[in-house]
Amino acid sequence: MSADRRAVARPPRFVASRGFRIVFIVLLVVCAAQIAYWVWDEVRYTTATRDRRAEVLVTEAMAATALREWLPADRVAPLFPRISVPETGWVSVRPEVLAALNEEARRRVNRFLWEGGFFLVVLCAGMVILNRALRQEARLRRQEENFLASVSHELKSPLASIRLSAETLADGAPDPERRGRLTGRLLDDVQRLETMVSNLLDAGRVEERGASRAREPVALSDAVRGVLAELAPQLEARGATVRTELDERASILADPEGVRAVVRNLLDNARKAIARSPDGSIDVRVASESGRVSLVVRDDGVGFSPEEGRRLFEKFYRPGDELRRSGSGSGLGLYLVRRHVEREGGSVRAASDGDGGGAEFRVEWPAAAAEGDA
Repeated sequence: MSADRRAVARPPRFVASRGFRIVFIVLLVVCAAQIAYWVWDEVRYTTATRDRRAEVLVTEAMAATALREWLPADRVAPLFPRISVPETGWVSVRPEVLAALNEEARRRVNRFLWEGGFFLVVLCAGMVILNRALRQEARLRRQEENFLASVSHELKSPLASIRLSAETLADGAPDPERRGRLTGRLLDDVQRLETMVSNLLDAGRVEERGASRAREPVALSDAVRGVLAELAPQLEARGATVRTELDERASILADPEGVRAVVRNLLDNARKAIARSPDGSIDVRVASESGRVSLVVRDDGVGFSPEEGRRLFEKFYRPGDELRRSGSGSGLGLYLVRRHVEREGGSVRAASDGDGGGAEFRVEWPAAAAEGDA
């Protein structure tokens, strides 16, 4: 029992509050200011040291000039090796000594500027990365909270509907028409629960790096027909029109279960999109050309804003607020579509004309023949 508790127990999750982020960023700004001050102070110190050493050289030149009045130049010169002491004329600091002094100061200044600049760049980059990471963490936390809310809704609503239908059937034998509606509702709710559980299990599987399944040739048209047969009762109940254009030659080398998950989630997403339309339609096209196989699912449902096209495939992401949402879903379906497709070397994208303008999801895989040749 204790072993089970140890296996389940997890350390508390650290949540960076807004105050913590502000304090941490302020500390980073103070560090950046400290580095800038250090660079300025070192440059100032180096410049002042060079000027003092230059003054010492000037003092030595003045001393050599005074001694030359009493001693020969050849006896004065050894006493001041950094000073040029001619027999006649001006006594001066040797040019190479001044050049070396200036070069040393220049190198020190450049070193401090490069080191300080490097540390400032790294610190600023760290501040930007940390800020983005904290913001992303907060966004993911909100999405996870939305996910928990959606899962609660996804479990509670169909279970309540199943219970109500079962109690109605248990109270007596309703007329055939009503019994058919109740049976259809039961099947719809069970399918809804099954889809959610499948997505949850599939999400856990694709997150495991070592988890992989054997790839084999998959006829995409057959996969589409199989999923449409599963969803037929739900689509017919809503009066949806499904039009298909399937290329029987389209074949890909992939995990069959992953392909079915892609097709199922795309069609289920289209079904949800037209749920509010009494005569909604879904177009499904499978084509093969130029070594690529494409699956296009188009619906005339609710659509989405164009800027949300890329975020739709993020884990747990669902547009809007979970507490005000009327549609169903867990925010995992399109995420699983992207993960499965990318694992097979394919790509997926979404497009829409905006709210109410319908949506189009396009998936592309390498064709099985092209993959085999490679």
